[in-house]
Amino acid sequence: MSCIFDQANFIRIHLMQTESTNLSLREAIDDSTSPQMIGEPGAGAPELPEYFTITAAFQTGGRGQRGNNWESEPKKNLLMSTLLQPDFLPVAEQFRISQVVSLAVAEALGKLAPESRFTVKWPNDIYCGGKKICGILIEHDLCPSGIRHSIIGIGINVNQEEFRSDAPNPVSLLQILGREVQTDLVLSHVMACLKRHYEQLRADYGSGTYTGNLDAEYARRLYRNDQAPHPFADGRGTFRAVIDHVEPDGQLFLRRDDGTLGGYYFKEVEYLPEHPANS
Repeated sequence: MSCIFDQANFIRIHLMQTESTNLSLREAIDDSTSPQMIGEPGAGAPELPEYFTITAAFQTGGRGQRGNNWESEPKKNLLMSTLLQPDFLPVAEQFRISQVVSLAVAEALGKLAPESRFTVKWPNDIYCGGKKICGILIEHDLCPSGIRHSIIGIGINVNQEEFRSDAPNPVSLLQILGREVQTDLVLSHVMACLKRHYEQLRADYGSGTYTGNLDAEYARRLYRNDQAPHPFADGRGTFRAVIDHVEPDGQLFLRRDDGTLGGYYFKEVEYLPEHPANS
């Protein structure tokens, strides 16, 4: 384990191996005697600063959305979790954090691969073309007054050449660029972009003048938000629809070919491949 005070002014702990960076960060939050914690054993649990970050070379139990495992070869990819304390946000609008994080990652990757377009597959997977390069797992801890803190788990495929799991469409920066990229460089870009988007969100809510710019930027980045019908599936079967909009609480609205509008929360609708060759 090493402790690094990064140039971007955040505290980082790097682990050679952990079950998951989200779990390690939660342990650091909950217990100052945790091996992942900075401080004297038994001295109580000091409040961790915002942007406190744990990275790992390898995860034995990395998780993605829908309970899936996250495949990553040791030392090949960026596996990280960072702490936010968005106490300024109403609980009903916690999806704002998902918007901020996904936009930050897409922007950071765009700086590293400017010839490629990175989009956000609702709610917060990051795609390049039709392939997934990043998964994001956000865990909010709520209290009666609002959001106590948010653990932001991010896994970015950086230097992995082959993927052996049954994930249908992974891609890495190495495969996009044809060369390796330092994972610490990716981390630096992600944190810089995250800070910019998150602090703008804090400022907007603090001033009471939220403009809707975040919603507009998120809509522009959405995967398949091209006003063309695409295949989806819900509990009633398959259908084709156009992405209409996303509500502040994260509900995705799709307009079907017959003109009807339906709203879906996470796990209530599935994106389908255009045809098997693209799956």
